[in-house]
Amino acid sequence: MRHNINFWSLIFLMIAIFCFIAWVGQGICFSYSTERLTHNARHQAFRSILRQELQICGLSGPIIGACFTFITTLAAGIIMSLAIGWTLALVCTATIPILVGSGYLRLVVLALFDSKVRKTHEEAAIYASEGVTSIRSVASLTIEKHVLDESSSILAKHAAKSLKSILKASTLYAASQSFAFFCAALAFWYGGTLQRNNEYTLLQFYICFAAPISGSQIAGAIFSYAPDMSKALHAGRDLKALFELTPAIDTWCDGSEEATTQGTGRIDISDVSFRSPTRPERLALENIDIQIQPGQFVALVGASGSGKSTLIQLLERFYDPTNGRILVDGRDVAQINVNEYRRLVSLVSQEPTLYEGSIRENLLLGVERTVDGEELVRVCKEANIYDFISSLPEGFHTPVGTGGTMLSGGQKQRLAIARALLRKTQILLLDEATSALDSESEKVVQDALDRAARQRTTIAVAHRLSTIQHADLICVLDHGRVVERGTHAELMTRRGLYYDLVQLQGLGEVGTTASD
Repeated sequence: MRHNINFWSLIFLMIAIFCFIAWVGQGICFSYSTERLTHNARHQAFRSILRQELQICGLSGPIIGACFTFITTLAAGIIMSLAIGWTLALVCTATIPILVGSGYLRLVVLALFDSKVRKTHEEAAIYASEGVTSIRSVASLTIEKHVLDESSSILAKHAAKSLKSILKASTLYAASQSFAFFCAALAFWYGGTLQRNNEYTLLQFYICFAAPISGSQIAGAIFSYAPDMSKALHAGRDLKALFELTPAIDTWCDGSEEATTQGTGRIDISDVSFRSPTRPERLALENIDIQIQPGQFVALVGASGSGKSTLIQLLERFYDPTNGRILVDGRDVAQINVNEYRRLVSLVSQEPTLYEGSIRENLLLGVERTVDGEELVRVCKEANIYDFISSLPEGFHTPVGTGGTMLSGGQKQRLAIARALLRKTQILLLDEATSALDSESEKVVQDALDRAARQRTTIAVAHRLSTIQHADLICVLDHGRVVERGTHAELMTRRGLYYDLVQLQGLGEVGTTASD
């Protein structure tokens, strides 16, 4: 008797040690796999987002571990019970598909419920984001209560539907959890009958009952992860959709031609038409023909929505024309590697982007060569920003803050101009570069822009017409078409649309030429 006790105690001790090692190994393996999966998913998602003009199914380690445990335990239990007593084993095993099926139904219901909740939360998040980003307008209009009430109504709109889905899911979850006890009741009844008829011993009954039922209980435990499975399913679908997006202009794909740094900067815009992806029903640009000689300063003017900024976006190759071609030094830009082409072009927009870091780090963004201190100082002087930088205690190492919050609009604009000069590109694009500045800042920035335009082909979207009177060519756009072109003196003599715009600005009505 003592020998049997010691033997079985040793067996259980060995099982305990084996289980400890197995669970530790499982935890390490699945934790490592989960971290690698998450890292790869985030990397691929961000890479896909950066690639756009704008298949990873994220199951977590515990869920995979539970599935693995369920399969191995259930398989081992069924095999053992069939070997000991196949009659009772078949009865117990027959109930397992019902248990697994109820758990699967719960997963399906939760997936549908999660989809509805996601739509509700997306709508509420969009509305809340609009309220937060425009908080000054909300405060000035004293509509805080209205915004809060509207947000609450969006959240409450689907409350009844959500409750109904929760009740359905809870019922199926209760079935998946409690059905193990129904299996146990059936096994006890049938096993007791077999034992009473002396067909099974107590040991056979216990093994045949415990092995399949334990596996069934673990199967029920798997579906306690159903909410996580549902979220993983939706996350996997979102990632799959993101990864399958193919941009029309692929920055990760090599073009058929390489750009050249030996060009002159001649631009030929030949019969270009363009439909915006957001408004495909109308032409944003129609039959645009402009020839720009190397080193010329060309200004684009017109009313809001006339297509000025859209043409700048095509020249930067954020989009490709719907019809027509844009040639740089006689080569179609659509056939040039997009990254190589953009190295030939510098863009200074209305609201320049600065990143967290120092002034020096922001100046060197996009500059692939080594820049010494003398060149950095010279370029900053040309951009009228050096005096400001030298007045700072940390100089070029001064942090600019998130998004350049430590600097004024004029200072950020001049830093963007200096960055464009450092890149030494053949073409300079100016998209409303001074429209958001006050008169004093605009004068300083405009002087910097005039210096930057020397020896470069420059195309500028004009905000104030007084700043482009010296342009070599002025193109007047109206409803996506070039309706006039010439120098300032020539256009004033014709007394057309350009003349009217100048007269309006002479009266102080500058809003007519706001940005697109």
